[in-house]
Amino acid sequence: MLKITGIILLSSAISACGAYMSSKITQKRNFRKSLFELLIYVKVCIDNGALPLDRIYENFYDVRAEKNGFLRALRQSGLECALISVKDELPDEIYELYLSFAQSLGKSLYTSSESALCARYTELIKEKEKNYEQKEAVKQLLFKRLGILCGLLAALLLI
Repeated sequence: MLKITGIILLSSAISACGAYMSSKITQKRNFRKSLFELLIYVKVCIDNGALPLDRIYENFYDVRAEKNGFLRALRQSGLECALISVKDELPDEIYELYLSFAQSLGKSLYTSSESALCARYTELIKEKEKNYEQKEAVKQLLFKRLGILCGLLAALLLI
């Protein structure tokens, strides 16, 4: 009886590890969605009210970005410093695009050029995101299935 309980616990733990790895991918994707929503929010605020960036950052709220401290850093230090604080959460290509956007934002005196900058980076990031979402969907499925299969293999080996 004890042996069966141990086998069940071990196979469950291995399967849960695969599910955990899959959920980490989901969390990172949700954070990237939050950043993308910030980009769209900045564009809308520039188009509609020409608000200063610090006011735009103060008014933006997203639960997914609040969890890792991004919003606190955004409001205190601006977009560039906030991005540096969450560099590990983003793929390198997307991080470089957001960093380039943050460095370019607020340099022009004209709202039309700022809006065009936001639109350009929105398209660039959207294109990269599609590629990453496809790759991550495959990885998630792999982690889930591999976790289950490894758990079953461990159970079979221990029987």
